[in-house]
Amino acid sequence: MKEQLKEIIENIKITIDGHSNYFRDNEAATRTQLIEPLLDALGWNKNNPNIVKVNATMENRDIPDYTLKNSKGEIFFVEAKKAFENINKNTKPFKQLGNYCYQNGAEFGFLTNGNQWLLLEKAQNNDVWLIDLLNDDIEECIEKLSSISYDNSTRINEFIENHITLENIWKEMERNKVEIFIKYFQDKTNINPQKIENFVKNKLNNNSTTISINKPLTEEDFNSNSDILHLENIKMGIRATGRYRNEKYHNAPFIVFKGSTIRKE
Repeated sequence: MKEQLKEIIENIKITIDGHSNYFRDNEAATRTQLIEPLLDALGWNKNNPNIVKVNATMENRDIPDYTLKNSKGEIFFVEAKKAFENINKNTKPFKQLGNYCYQNGAEFGFLTNGNQWLLLEKAQNNDVWLIDLLNDDIEECIEKLSSISYDNSTRINEFIENHITLENIWKEMERNKVEIFIKYFQDKTNINPQKIENFVKNKLNNNSTTISINKPLTEEDFNSNSDILHLENIKMGIRATGRYRNEKYHNAPFIVFKGSTIRKE
């Protein structure tokens, strides 16, 4: 499945990049050409009504875009939106999906605009994760999407618990990264502890740079910055991605717009 998902994701990225205006206002095309190929790769065959029903009316007259049923009879809803439509938490689509789950006994739901996929957990009325196929690491996308495949859907709680545990550990490490690095260096060398601490703090500070601006950003702004190799995408003036020019940071994290500041994280 991994190789098939990788191929599908790469095809979706190429398709969106080449036809962004076409998908932007066309939910039907987004569904048939972006969403359904991925659902099919995950084992949710829309041609089999035993596991996938399209626009099926529920007892309370709700009509989710897709109703999925796994081998245990558990149901999941998928709500599809036009490409580039905002599907983050607190948006109308998110609340709509949450209502479908609450009213019809589904523990989980998936919200997607063909590029972004969000997993909603009814019990917490919260998004477990949100991935962006265009911008996020493809291995991360494959790992998270695999957790909602037909075969893995019966173990989705296990995947979520593992995900939350890892995220919490990572956050704790982020909060204590200076101490963690210092201890690692101290275990490897007898250099003066104060010198180690200064070295670590300088290295960590140098890997995070903030550039303040007071005008609208253009692609030229990025190209003129020697730290940035190229601008891959701008989404609604909010988020952009790029790679650092230094080969050492070839796989560095993304550049993210935050108000009037670009922060390299």
